[in-house]
Amino acid sequence: MMLMSGFLPGLLTPKGYAGREKIIEIFQRDFAAKDTETASILTKARHKVLQRYFSAEDIASHECVNGLAILLNSVPIAFWTIYHISSDQEVLKIVRHHVETITTVEEKGGKIFRAIDLARLEALPILASVVQESLRFRTTGVEPRMAMENVMQATVISQRTPVTS
Repeated sequence: MMLMSGFLPGLLTPKGYAGREKIIEIFQRDFAAKDTETASILTKARHKVLQRYFSAEDIASHECVNGLAILLNSVPIAFWTIYHISSDQEVLKIVRHHVETITTVEEKGGKIFRAIDLARLEALPILASVVQESLRFRTTGVEPRMAMENVMQATVISQRTPVTS
């Protein structure tokens, strides 16, 4: 957190600051060399969007923390997704059925192998919902935010505004 405060990070956390600056430098070098052209679809898409709004240095800084967030959340979200699916027998039954529809079974040398078509995995609505809800409720990272308006005033206004459907 001290690195993000902008208050003398090199003095207060010199090792962390130096490490982060080195990673940002490597990202800038890779982006300048167009290394994203051989990256994953996700990385390419994220970089393309970020280029519209941010400088190369800001994108490198973003990628420095974004990679950490992805790594920190992958294992816990996988656990919570499995937990939530397993905790509801009806959801478990539906997800199993849907996954079976995108799974191929093959026998090789007396062993049975199953392969899931990952391209079709995201099209499973119940599974996608469980993953999204797990991310919504169980994400471990802390996302920095900036208030763009007086929050107390916005809350009071929204409480007075009737909701219509």
